[in-house]
Amino acid sequence: MTMPPSEEREESFKPETLVDILPLYYNRLFPCETFIKWLSYGNDELEKREFSFTLDGDIYLRYLSFKDAAEFKEELKKKKPIKIDVGAVYANTLKDKRITQKQPTEREMVFDIDMTDYDDVRTCCSEASVCQKCWKFMVVAVQCLDVALRDDFGFNHLLWVFSGRRGIHCWVSDEEARTMSGWERGCVAQYLSLLTSDTKSTRRIILNSERLDPPASRAVKIVETHFNDIILNDQEVLDSPKGVQYLLDLVPDDVLKQECEKAMADKIDSVSKWKAFCKTVQYHNQEDVKAKKGRRRRIQTALLIEEVMLHYLYPRLDIHVTTGLNHLLKAPFCIHPKTGYVCVPFNPKHVAKFDPTAVPSINVLLKELGNFEESTASENVREYRKTSMNRSVAIFDEFVYSLARMKNDPMEF
Repeated sequence: MTMPPSEEREESFKPETLVDILPLYYNRLFPCETFIKWLSYGNDELEKREFSFTLDGDIYLRYLSFKDAAEFKEELKKKKPIKIDVGAVYANTLKDKRITQKQPTEREMVFDIDMTDYDDVRTCCSEASVCQKCWKFMVVAVQCLDVALRDDFGFNHLLWVFSGRRGIHCWVSDEEARTMSGWERGCVAQYLSLLTSDTKSTRRIILNSERLDPPASRAVKIVETHFNDIILNDQEVLDSPKGVQYLLDLVPDDVLKQECEKAMADKIDSVSKWKAFCKTVQYHNQEDVKAKKGRRRRIQTALLIEEVMLHYLYPRLDIHVTTGLNHLLKAPFCIHPKTGYVCVPFNPKHVAKFDPTAVPSINVLLKELGNFEESTASENVREYRKTSMNRSVAIFDEFVYSLARMKNDPMEF
């Protein structure tokens, strides 16, 4: 189904009408059964799972729980939350008022990547704005993290979700991930971040080596394939004096910094400046080896080019979201209250084809629902299949079905 232009869809959604149309969305399109199936994991602990609702007027309700999908759906229609968050599974039923101390026991390991964290390196947009050019930062993030989580940690059940405006979430739902402690989650997050502990450096990543270890080598290969397209051509980060200075500030050696500045001075665009920068760094490193400079000096710049590419493009994780066992995260299929977009799951293999400006919006979905029913006999057609939400729900269904297979719990769709 052809999606309308993003400008028209933005204009046609009026945030003030959201609370009035949410009951219809929750009643007919929100995949309640599959959603609760996912968060139950084939056991009877749903009533220990925390949900929170944000209602119109900034009313925030925490520690909500539900016995089944039917009760959850009724509360959605009744309370009309403009945002749903999912939290941890607790040791006791949340409705038991006798329990005063709430102890989380498990939850999905989650990752949150926000486009605003790239504002220092993206020039096409800033703050909450997102376009197809800067979405490529998210493409690289997904490609780096998805392979690392699967290959390095052996996780299989990853749900990737567009946040509805400017970011992405990943829900790792393997049992091994769900039962990790906060410390263990922190170790995973630190491993994936490739972050330096050197707080004095402007570089986000310092490899402190003359050779790349396998995880860093894989990340560099992914980033390298996108660097020219995103950083030099789309963002043109070195076209301005400010952008050149930003790059120079990443150079730890003062002599090399001056040499790089001189080499780029007469170049006119980002591509030629980057080539001059790389050539200068490579020459500098070769001279250090010839002069038999000490290892401590050599490792400062031996992998500088790789470090710079990672600095610009490697995923920027909010580690606190991952480590906090009781941290809540926006649920898939929520409606973003400002854009009207649905927080849709997407296939990480096809992330490069995902267009954040063509995501289904609630007003368009309800219109599609009406148009379909006017033109087609629809008694045996599931509601979401009458709309452009069809593909997103299919991705979610397959994700939950794969979990059910692990539990030998067949599910019909």
